[in-house]
This record gives sequence, C-alpha cells and structure tokens, in this order.
Amino acid sequence: MKEYLITFHTHYDSLVCMRAVNKTDNAKTGELTAKLVPVPRSVSSSCGTALKLIFKEGLAFDKDYFSQFDYDAFYFLSEDGKYVEV
Repeated sequence: MKEYLITFHTHYDSLVCMRAVNKTDNAKTGELTAKLVPVPRSVSSSCGTALKLIFKEGLAFDKDYFSQFDYDAFYFLSEDGKYVEV
C-alpha cells in the first residue's frame, strides 16, 4: 500500500476534498481510502487537519486530480516512516 498526506490551509478545505475523494469509483471499490487526521508534528508544528490517502498496490496517485482543491502540500510516507514532500 502507498500512503500520502495532503495538508490544507483550512479544516473546511480538507473536509471538501475528503468528501469528493470518497465519491470516486476507486474509493467506492475500496482501492483508495481517505480519512481526516491531525497534521503530524513531523510535517508541521501548527495544528490542523490533513487528509490521509491510502492506495492499494497498482493504483497510481494522480496529483492533477487535486488541483481543483485549495491544498497546502502533498507528502508521501517513505519506507523509513517519514513523510517526504512530493
């Protein structure tokens, strides 16, 4: 599985994005899981809400899909357990 984290400027923006992602076919079939989580301290010292995306193997991450949302940054969870900005 591949895990990504998207940070946003506001809680509202993260909620709008999560709702849209959960309406996609990939989410409905279980190939993609999206849930709101607190922003990890390793990513930002400010509090906030992030969207965690978990992709099953074989499903590609399409950053262009998220251009319609007002996000702050994208992160990939590396093999050593650290978030790396994409």
